[in-house]
Amino acid sequence: IIELGFNKVLTSGGKQNALKGIVNLKAYQQKFGEKINIIPGGGIRINNIKQIIKETHCKTFHSAAYNLKENHIDINEIKSLKAILQSL
Repeated sequence: IIELGFNKVLTSGGKQNALKGIVNLKAYQQKFGEKINIIPGGGIRINNIKQIIKETHCKTFHSAAYNLKENHIDINEIKSLKAILQSL
């Protein structure tokens, strides 16, 4: 996809979610991170984003911040994710 001109890719590392794909995400970042923005996505929440950041060294992340129980986007989750990212 780099050769096709893309400058970013959203991926879970080929697994069910970013946490399960963390080994692949780390490898993608190490191998391609200077050529394309690797954006981990899939199940990223306040309880796992620090681990994903620490292990992958990625700089950009995607989270739907969706509350399945209440069937809507969780504004507090978004605010908390933003605060975590700003604190780094």
